[in-house]
Amino acid sequence: LLGSWKLESITATVNGIEMTIPGEQSGGDMRLTFKENGKVETTLNGESGGEANYTVAGNTLTISDEDMSMSFEFSVNSKTLVLSGNFGEIYGEESITNGRMTFKKL
Repeated sequence: LLGSWKLESITATVNGIEMTIPGEQSGGDMRLTFKENGKVETTLNGESGGEANYTVAGNTLTISDEDMSMSFEFSVNSKTLVLSGNFGEIYGEESITNGRMTFKKL
């Protein structure tokens, strides 16, 4: 999990229809950098989005700061990180479900 990951695609069910959007079309160049100190930094189009804390328990990754907490089921290997969950909780919409974000190792 440690290191930098670039968003390759988002797959989600929106209003009952599954769709896949390439990472660049979902808002730009998004990256996550997981550090040994339990922090994860987000970067969008080269601009830092700040740091949050992360914890791993089994196959659940939780990212949190003072304003929010998100949990994902995850799988990782040397080249790919996949985060799965209910994206409606992320975007504040009940219609976005069964989401999957796929990242490639940098």
